[in-house]
Order: sequence, then C-alpha cells, then structure tokens
Amino acid sequence: MPSSVFATSVISTAPGGDPTTAYQATAPTFANGDKIRGHAMFKNGLSLANSAVVTWDGDGIVAGPITFSNGDSTLVLSSDLRLSSTARFVFAPLSSDPDYNKIMYLIAPNKKLILAGDLDLSAGKFAAVGASGGPLGDLTIDGQVRSTIVTQSFFAGSLDPNSLPLDSLTLKNLTLKVVASTPLRPLNSFVNLVFQDINFIGLRTAGTRHLFDEITNGVTIKGVVRFLNPGGDSRVLCGAHTLVVDKNSTLYIDPGVVLSDFAGITLVDATSTLHLNGCDFYTGANGLSLTKGTVIFENKVRIFNKNYDGASNADMTKALIFGNGTAAGDVNVRVLGGAYVTVDGCIKDNHS
Repeated sequence: MPSSVFATSVISTAPGGDPTTAYQATAPTFANGDKIRGHAMFKNGLSLANSAVVTWDGDGIVAGPITFSNGDSTLVLSSDLRLSSTARFVFAPLSSDPDYNKIMYLIAPNKKLILAGDLDLSAGKFAAVGASGGPLGDLTIDGQVRSTIVTQSFFAGSLDPNSLPLDSLTLKNLTLKVVASTPLRPLNSFVNLVFQDINFIGLRTAGTRHLFDEITNGVTIKGVVRFLNPGGDSRVLCGAHTLVVDKNSTLYIDPGVVLSDFAGITLVDATSTLHLNGCDFYTGANGLSLTKGTVIFENKVRIFNKNYDGASNADMTKALIFGNGTAAGDVNVRVLGGAYVTVDGCIKDNHS
C-alpha cells in the first residue's frame, strides 16, 4: 500500500494543540502513488520523488517550496490546494536534459489552486493537464487579491503523450508576468480558457513578445482583463482564435501593445467593452466586423487591415466594420477627449 499522511499524523492548531508541532515542520519526500489526506499542513514544503505521481487530498495549507524532482513529477489534486504566501514551486531538473526536465505537471480536474501571495514559475515550465484516460475537468487558479505569477512558459494542455488537456482553465485575480527573452506562448493549449480580472505583462527584454498563442477553442474575457506594456519593445497579443468579451467585461489594450492575429472578437452585448488605448490594432487581411458591444478609443490608436508582418495591405476597402445593419448589432463607439484614430484601410459604419 502506498504511504500516506493522515490527519492523525499532524497536531491540529485548534485550542489545546501544541503550536510548535501544529504542522509538518520537515520537508518530506513523497514517492509514486503516495496520498496526502486529512488536515495536513506543511511549514517547510514537500518534495515529489523522481517521476512520482502524488495525490493531494488534504484541507490544510502548504508553505515553503514544493519541489518537483526530475522535473516531470506530477501532483494530482483531489481537493483544492491552498498555498501560503511563502509557498513556491521548485524544479529539480536532470542535468542530462535540463530543458525538458523543467516541467511541473499539475492534474486537477474540477479543482482550484488558491494563492495567498506571488508565485514564481520562472525557473521552469508549468503544465496543467487532465488525468490520463480519466475525466479531464476544469482547473481554476485563483490569486484572490491579485497575486502575481512570474512565468517563463505556461502551458494548459498536454506536453506528455500519456496526459490529456483539461476541458477548461480559468485564471482569475492575477497578474501574469512573462520573463523569457524570446517569443513564447505562456498559455499554449487546446482547451477553453477563461481570463477573469487579469493583468498580462511582458517584461522588458529584447524581441517581440507573444503573450499567448495557438488557443484553438478561443478565450473568454470576464471582468477587466488588461494587456500592459511596461516599456521597451512591442508586445504582441496573438493567436488564431476568437476573443469573447463577456457581459459586464472589458478587454483593455495598453499603449505600446499590438493586438493582432485573431480569428475574431465577439462582444456579447452592450456591456461588453473593447478599450483601445494608444495601441496598434491589426484587424487582419479581410478586416474585422464588430457588433453589439462598446468600443472605446483613447489617445492615438492605429488601425491596420493586415496582419502584423510588415507586408503591404492588399485591400484598402477593408479594416474595421461597426454593426451589421440591424439595431441589435449596433456598436456604441466612444472617442475620449484628445483621442484620435489613424487607419490603414477603412472604417465602415454599418449601423442601422
């Protein structure tokens, strides 16, 4: 039988408990097949052995480092995992293949990873996947009070042929900082993605930054989602997918950010807002039709009817179309004081 940590092995912090031993004060290493159950709390973290698959089914809080030995260890969540403000993920890759062996696998169907502070994933790659051959489910990573995740590469799909993508991944109440110096795909997946109250930041380094890409099932925007540029080179928000801005939600593009290479933008109703602030907006070779929602222009916005590739525009009659000729499809267009728009192509008013 696999070894386990049960509630009886941890002294409770309830009245009468000994506060000096109210948590697992060591950093135990768990082997393949181990299960952590009950009110298990860890002060100094825990480790997963090489290639181990360990199940978390506790209701306590984990502080300190969670070490994924060999880089391909897997943590399966059978209950929500709550991290303290000191928790962090540590990668211990094999020197023989340091790039591959810097992947942390998290299998968490219909569970939450709840943060109480910032989480640094810059030392390796984060892979959230579904159970092999089992229910895929949904995973939510909740920063609660806008915690920050610093990441090199953030995957929400399968990097292992024995694993499967989740049905959906929700990132909420987070700031996501991208630290790699070359173009990357911090959210590379074939799952449904939901961004809820998120700030995306591409840190200032050389080269063009792809904030996310290759999301075939599209992205749903909830709350206020901002793509920010702290200065320096252009950051490219791209991917051949549809962006859906939900009700009472805003997609905000910061000055210096390029919005390009998407299949379309869907504004669900009048409360769905696309806020373009001093950015470049590439609508694609065939232009883009927007209906129903609200579009806000702030500062100087440049609109192009070609993808972000430096090529000349092929059709000057296409760029941005507002409305579809029906009252239900009319768009509320607002130009803030001092704002103006330059267009390479055309803007067409197709309101009722």
